[in-house]
Amino acid sequence: MKSIPDLLIVADRGRLIAYQTTESGWLEMIDSARFKEGNQKVSEMVSDQSGAFPIPGGVATGAYESMPMLAELEVRSFRRIREKIVEILSRETPACWGFATPSEINGAVLDDLDKTYHAILGINLRLDLTNSLPSQILKAFQEGER
Repeated sequence: MKSIPDLLIVADRGRLIAYQTTESGWLEMIDSARFKEGNQKVSEMVSDQSGAFPIPGGVATGAYESMPMLAELEVRSFRRIREKIVEILSRETPACWGFATPSEINGAVLDDLDKTYHAILGINLRLDLTNSLPSQILKAFQEGER
């Protein structure tokens, strides 16, 4: 069983939750955030009637989601997650912290994180734990590998 870091942050594309480990070994939620770029469709954020394109053979229109725009929204989402992580780590100043996010976004979120915070990252899990109970999160970090 691993030693649990002072601070645990779990995130996915649209949500981040930070927990502090208590003296009794339990998790206490200390911060959370939602990121609209991670949860909404592009058409919900930026499309209007003038941005729609005709569908052949019908009067209806379809929203056009360009790849550059999708990529930009994804980058923006990762940046917002990273900024929230920095805000929490700066405020809490943990000796060690743990991070969990799905494998497909883990590197993108951590890549541009300051070296200072990389140095104190104790456990990095490539798992989506944002909808997990605190007991499940604690167990995942106890069993997890960096």
